[in-house]
Amino acid sequence: MSNTLNWKVYNLIRTVPEGVVTMVCCQVFMVDGEDRVGGNINQDVPYKDPSDPDFVPFDNLTEAQVIQWVQNQLGPEKIAKMERSLQASLNQRKTQKAEGLPW
Repeated sequence: MSNTLNWKVYNLIRTVPEGVVTMVCCQVFMVDGEDRVGGNINQDVPYKDPSDPDFVPFDNLTEAQVIQWVQNQLGPEKIAKMERSLQASLNQRKTQKAEGLPW
């Protein structure tokens, strides 16, 4: 069974007063029923000058945009490796559990 990665940003490190985000702190996890595995990522992101036409002010950022920055920095190979590792951890948890009664 294959699950997908879930991303949750919990902090942004930024310059003051410009509000240029320089690091994203997020959790990446997988959930299968009651089982959840994951970890934290603190990812540097490229500096974006506030004068750039596509600069997004800090107050206008969305979590989806910021997650995309992190995914772009990691690249598809690293994300796929993370996904395989988390899926393996979930699979291992499933095989270590047992249900039933002793009688």
